[in-house]
Amino acid sequence: MRKFVLFISVVALFGCFSVKQSVKSQPVASAITLAANPKVASYWTSPTMSLEQARELAKFHLVISDMENMINNHTSLELLKQLNPKLKLLAYSNPMEFFIPMVVNRPLQKKLLEDIQQNYSQWLLKQPNGQPVIFWKGMQMLNLSSFCLPINGLRWNQYAAKMLLDKVLSDSIWDGYFMDNSGGNISWVNSGQIDADADGIKDDSEKLDLAWSEGIGEFLSIIRQVKGQNFILVGNKGSLEFLDVLNGKMFEEFPNDYLGNKDAGGWYQSLGNYLVTGAYSVIQAKTNGDSWRQFVLASMLLDDGYFIYGQNGNNWFPEYQEIGEAIGSMKKNQDGSYRREYEKATVIVWPGKKKGGIQYK
Repeated sequence: MRKFVLFISVVALFGCFSVKQSVKSQPVASAITLAANPKVASYWTSPTMSLEQARELAKFHLVISDMENMINNHTSLELLKQLNPKLKLLAYSNPMEFFIPMVVNRPLQKKLLEDIQQNYSQWLLKQPNGQPVIFWKGMQMLNLSSFCLPINGLRWNQYAAKMLLDKVLSDSIWDGYFMDNSGGNISWVNSGQIDADADGIKDDSEKLDLAWSEGIGEFLSIIRQVKGQNFILVGNKGSLEFLDVLNGKMFEEFPNDYLGNKDAGGWYQSLGNYLVTGAYSVIQAKTNGDSWRQFVLASMLLDDGYFIYGQNGNNWFPEYQEIGEAIGSMKKNQDGSYRREYEKATVIVWPGKKKGGIQYK
């Protein structure tokens, strides 16, 4: 998946940006009535969102929006909330890495890149030979660990969280925050050739992962302490880390085979984690056709989370029609399939066959 990155701290560094004309005076349709189920979300990591796209996205229960849209398209975010007051809007950022060279339509990240290169190069994550650590092609990593060398008394994780709170999440348009790349270990990147403590020696894998986990935990805790318990925090990676501070996890391209048990492509482990990762957990399906979408959607409906199809999508599919409230929890059938009853439908999943769907009553 291509990562679309925003580093919020740049807003503080480069002042206030004007907000485009409000939509409050524009005529709009009546407020949208949300279905009880399925709960549908969009992973909108594009830095732009037109008013036409916002009108389609307003049908959704939850939208994870790149924070560049707060600067580029604030009127579109306003329209989302005006059309659907119950929609939950989460600000997206990836404090782990940024694009080099910079891509278009990202003025915030562009300014931050320039400032870090000039004044905060100690926050860049390096190999023992001094070369940058690369995870996603075309991007460079920053040091989120507690090993990070402080500048003016702050490590990168602390600085990013404080600026995020002050200059982005202070806008009432946001109901929560989504942190990309919030897994608690990093030693698997670059074959472990990482020197987070900047001593010129490859870090011990166990100590590095502990320091990385501490850094992310502190980053999230700073946000939670300021924003309170009603603010939604979601992290990307369906592991069982940071559940004391997060309200949910995103299972990107479900099922995931790196979480533990790999049976059925990791379906059992992924679903088991999904059952305990919080009310705002999100299951994403890759764009692999109708049958795959229906299989992953049915898997999501075995519990009470949200469903995303692809990335930067606002299409509305027939299976998103109302199925009412759930009647009890999921059950296992004798043939190894799983089902869950809803007021207007029965959801069935065959994990080994990668098959599932909704049978309407």
